[in-house]
Amino acid sequence: MPRFLSAVVALPVALVFVILAASPVAAIQSVKTTGAVGHWSFNESFGAPLVLCSYGATTDGNHYSMTRINVQPPTVFAADRTAKVDKRTVSWQFQIQRKNVSFGKWKVVASSKVQRATAKDNAAAPFTALTLKHSGKPAANDSSWAVRVQVLIKWYKPGGSVEGTVSFKPSYYAFTTPDFSATSSQPWCQEVVTNG
Repeated sequence: MPRFLSAVVALPVALVFVILAASPVAAIQSVKTTGAVGHWSFNESFGAPLVLCSYGATTDGNHYSMTRINVQPPTVFAADRTAKVDKRTVSWQFQIQRKNVSFGKWKVVASSKVQRATAKDNAAAPFTALTLKHSGKPAANDSSWAVRVQVLIKWYKPGGSVEGTVSFKPSYYAFTTPDFSATSSQPWCQEVVTNG
């Protein structure tokens, strides 16, 4: 039995998770690049998702409302442009997008702060994880609403203007409530509703 299903079966209530309905998807989606960029990576996997959706305690016994999203940073290097060690200011942030999975389009509903650091072509920027509060109350008790993350990376010229960008959407999402945790098989998090 798959790891995430065995965790769900062990729960004392029968859970209804639309988010666990499909097979795991390929890593990193919808990568878009503009301008000159350096080497970067986002080493996620189903066994080690880099996005964590956190939910508060249930108040009615069957609904857990989302409270925040935490995203681990990408690994970002400056572009190697000369025979010397090149360095550039780089930044990253993430956006939360939300939609009803049955209809509509993804819409940006929140953005994290922008984290800036210096990267070299032989040393990645010392980025750290970012967390953004997100209330699931607008979608209370409706597991049709989903949220996903879009990561934005930027490389800057010495004068401060943007030299290049990368944006992408992670594929693997972990979620945790005060009562249980698992990994989603869909490239997003949904409202957690049980039937118990």
